Amino acid sequence: MKQKATFFVMMIALLLMGAPGTANAQAPVGAAFNGVVTDSEGMTLPGATVIAVHTPSGTEYGTVTREDGRFNLRNVRVGGPYTIRVSFVGYRSAVEEGIMLELGQEYTINIELVDEAVELGEVAVFAQRDALISGN
Repeated sequence: MKQKATFFVMMIALLLMGAPGTANAQAPVGAAFNGVVTDSEGMTLPGATVIAVHTPSGTEYGTVTREDGRFNLRNVRVGGPYTIRVSFVGYRSAVEEGIMLELGQEYTINIELVDEAVELGEVAVFAQRDALISGN
């Protein structure tokens, strides 16, 4: 009976510690893009749109830069080539092409966007007094 109790305690201890020879870390299943988007003066651009396109399949991965201008695209397909497009209102879009990724790779790409003057169309506002609402 004592041998069964000892065996049971050892099995519980092995389960709690993890069986010998098993890996606790997960193997990478893809690759990733990360980086920072700035303007021509080096100021970060929060809210810029970042899109990575896996050219052969047309698969798109997208995100928006955080408050510090940084972005991450995780678990993207391995291989390529990839095209990265970054855009932000008031700036010329940036495009990087021909990027290849390996399994587990974290590809860092920092993008600088250049100011671009944007002319907005004319806005006309018309008003008229309504007798029913105004009481006249």
